Amino acid sequence: MYTLSMVFFRRYKHKLPRFPHTVIPTFRNLCEVLPDEDVEKLLPQLDTHLLELEETAKSNPNVNIVLGRELSERSRYLLTHYPEFGKK
Repeated sequence: MYTLSMVFFRRYKHKLPRFPHTVIPTFRNLCEVLPDEDVEKLLPQLDTHLLELEETAKSNPNVNIVLGRELSERSRYLLTHYPEFGKK
């Protein structure tokens, strides 16, 4: 018999989407391991792009600034923690 906590609080592992076989070689060719110093240089560029997006959003209602900020936040996290990730 399942209890309420067993049914509602079970953790599921979601599978990542699969790339089509034709995309995988192209994706791998575009990937490269960066030195930590190069990754640090990307943070100011990320800030600049977010500011540009915010300016554009003032005059263009089609720009989803909330999504832009979320993407920037997650990108910043990934860049900040880049040295902790494996090379694979």
